[in-house]
Amino acid sequence: MAPRMRKDVWKLPAGDKTLFWYGQAIGKLQAKPITDVTSWWSLAAMHGIDPQLWIDLGYLDPAVQLPFPADPSQPGFWNQCQHGSWYFMPWHRAYLGAFEAILLDTIVNQLNGPSDWALPYWNYDPDRRKSEIPRAVRSQAARRRQPEPALGQGALRQEG
Repeated sequence: MAPRMRKDVWKLPAGDKTLFWYGQAIGKLQAKPITDVTSWWSLAAMHGIDPQLWIDLGYLDPAVQLPFPADPSQPGFWNQCQHGSWYFMPWHRAYLGAFEAILLDTIVNQLNGPSDWALPYWNYDPDRRKSEIPRAVRSQAARRRQPEPALGQGALRQEG
C-alpha cells in the first residue's frame, strides 16, 4: 500500500485530484440508504440525528423505516457526538479516522482511485481566514463534483 499524506486544502496545486476523489466517494456514500452504516446518512446520524428535522429539511424520506427501535444496535451508533465533553477531541479523531477509512475503501475498491488518497485538512492559522471553511469544502461540492479552475483542477465548485 502506498504511503498516505494528508494535504492542506488551501495549498492544493493545480491538477491535484484530492477533492475530485472526495466528491466521487461522497456521491457513492450518499447513494446508500441510511440503514447502511457506511452511508453518508448513517455516518452523519452517528454524529447526531433529529429524524423530524432531517425529514423537514429533505434529508430523510419519511417513508424510510429507521432501523431503531427494532434494531437495538443502531441507537448505540447514532447521536454519539461528544460536544461539551472532555472526550470531544478523541471522539472526533476516531470519527474522522473511520470516515476517512470508509472514503478510502470507496475510492480504491469502488472507483479504482489512488490507494494513497487521504482526507485533506485545513488550518485555522492567524494568517488565513481563521473561521472560514474553504469554499471547495463548504459548498455543495460533493453533490456537484465540478472542477473549480480558480482553486486548481482538484477543487470543486457548486453549479449555478
